[in-house]
Amino acid sequence: MSEKYNLIFNGNILPGFDENEVKEKVAKILNIPVSQREAFFSGRSITLKENLSLDAALKLKSQLENLGLMISMLSSTMADMYRSLEQVQTEKAEQRRVEIEEIEASHTNSKDTYDDEEFDELGEEDRKEKQPAKIWGWDLHGRLGRLSYFNGQIFWFVGFVLLAFFLLAGDSYKTVMVQTSLLSLLYSLCTFRLAILRFHDLNLSGWYCILLFIPILRFFTYLYLLFGPGTDRANDYGEEPDQGSLIGLVLLVGLIALMFR
Repeated sequence: MSEKYNLIFNGNILPGFDENEVKEKVAKILNIPVSQREAFFSGRSITLKENLSLDAALKLKSQLENLGLMISMLSSTMADMYRSLEQVQTEKAEQRRVEIEEIEASHTNSKDTYDDEEFDELGEEDRKEKQPAKIWGWDLHGRLGRLSYFNGQIFWFVGFVLLAFFLLAGDSYKTVMVQTSLLSLLYSLCTFRLAILRFHDLNLSGWYCILLFIPILRFFTYLYLLFGPGTDRANDYGEEPDQGSLIGLVLLVGLIALMFR
């Protein structure tokens, strides 16, 4: 049975198109009520068509892009997986909400009091887990947003390439093989740590990194880590992380420009 595809619109307008003209034209063509137009272009992912053949999906995608809409194509298999992940996130968030309500209720009803030293001692571990994550280090607590995850991947890749260049120059073949193996292992550990922190931002366990070992799902998992929106506000793994800088994108563009000079 051939794979089916879904067309998804996330509210973005393609460069070179006038935003107001696109909204007006699309609203008329798709018969979007005035009351729903703002929600349609709010940035929330909307599935426009489901279970299309590859040819039909590509044709409709081209037509919508000619109108100025930025459209992404997703296989039905991956869409089902994302829905399952979203369901897990929703269930976890609901469980967390119930736990918080129970804790608040117990604190309200409790007559026991703690002095400042005892309170600080009780909250020390929780504060440690809620601290913002960094792209370097070995700590597995906290969350990384999309830009920070991308910056971390670029940072470690460039760093290890430069390190390998200086360490391996002029060494014997045997020494090069040993050092290359050690550098590859260290690089894998660093990038898997970034993936764990990125899964935390999606309110998912770091054990989902197992998907990166499955050849068919590895590519789609990396796409989800790069483009999947993290949960708003706090989740089970900490507070909402900072937006992150564009330094990784700037560095990547610079490297590509040097390659094609």
